[in-house]
This record gives sequence, C-alpha cells and structure tokens, in this order.
Amino acid sequence: MREQFLNSKDAEKWFLESLRIRGYEIKEIRDIKIRSGGGKIITQKLAVTTSAEVFQIAFWTKLYQLIDTADLREDFAKERDIKLKSVLRSFGYGSIDVLGIQMSAILQLLGLETEGLFAHLVFLVKDGRTFWCKARDFYNFVTRYDSFLIHAPTYGGEFCIVPIGWLLKWDDPIIAHPIIA
Repeated sequence: MREQFLNSKDAEKWFLESLRIRGYEIKEIRDIKIRSGGGKIITQKLAVTTSAEVFQIAFWTKLYQLIDTADLREDFAKERDIKLKSVLRSFGYGSIDVLGIQMSAILQLLGLETEGLFAHLVFLVKDGRTFWCKARDFYNFVTRYDSFLIHAPTYGGEFCIVPIGWLLKWDDPIIAHPIIA
C-alpha cells in the first residue's frame, strides 16, 4: 500500500501515472458529473485509453459503513438490511466495509459499451488503498445480490455498494488462466 493521498487531485495524479507505468496510453481525460445528496454535484475523472478501456476514478476519504440494523425506523428496512449485511459479510470475508457509486453513474459506464469501450471502476481511498473492478462485474454483483440502498439521500438516490473484500486491489498481481493452444 502506498502512502496516504493528500486529496483527490493527488490520488488522481498517482492513478494516472500508475496506468502509464502499466503500459496504458491515456487518450483523453473526461470530467464526469455525478449528482450527490443535497443537490451537490461531484466531479470525477474518466480516463480513456487508446486500448478502448476507460477507468472511472472515485475518491473516498474513508470507507462507508452501514448503520446498525436496530437504528433503522421501518421494519421492512430492517429485514432488507439484515439480508444486505449477510451478503456483504459473505463476499467481504467477514467485513461489511463497503465502497460504491450511484446507480445512474454505473448505468452511464455500461452505456459506454455501446461505443466499444470497456469500463472499469477505480476507488482511491485517502489512506492510500486502491480498489478496482470491471464495471459490468460491479453491476452484476449489485443486481444479483440486491446490494444497493434504495433511498440514500446522502448519496443522491439509489446507491450501489459492494464489500471491499470483493473488489480487486490495484497493487495485487493479476492472475490469468493460461491460454490453451
């Protein structure tokens, strides 16, 4: 793990350099506007490479943790919360620390596939950790296991979450199956 990021700009700069070190040639950096809670707009970066891969970069000052089930006001919400936390513990290897993105943002990323682009999500955490996954895998996890917060006013509506234990660590080597000739 690298040292702590000073801010989102520092994190983005580090990640873009990391892409270059891995052999990606960055063709374009786009600003992505995402609606957050309270009517705020958050700007994230989308790095488009010459290999038709795109990386949406999200910066988090800390990991998100769900509130205690007992603190929920509605009984139907408690039942859903218990199920959600069970899924998060199972795929998070006992932890329910999560990271996520708004449903509208993930749908925009999937829409890039129609342009022939292959989308990835990158989560840079202020403490220096970097997690990532394919956008399609993220969406499939969220829809299969119903891991989104329906009314998340803090995050501007439907907010999709996955456990950090399920995400890939950027610094870990990628292990691929051998090619059969």
